[in-house]
Amino acid sequence: MLFEVLFYVGDHDPPAYFLVGEAKGETPEEALSEHLPQLIATVREMFDLDEDISDWKICETLYLLHPDGLTPARKFIGTSA
Repeated sequence: MLFEVLFYVGDHDPPAYFLVGEAKGETPEEALSEHLPQLIATVREMFDLDEDISDWKICETLYLLHPDGLTPARKFIGTSA
């Protein structure tokens, strides 16, 4: 299954989801395990984020879009991505 990956920016006016890429896998968890480093790098590049923003902080605001709605990436990763 191909999941679109969205990055949520809550301090934007109005808050918004930005499409940052796609991740392929049988499940959301598999898709993230295969693509998470590239997705984090893409978010850093798109939003000009430096190392002061942790990978975990980025992961807290990533979501996978699937037919049943949005699933937060943080549901599938440890507390220290």
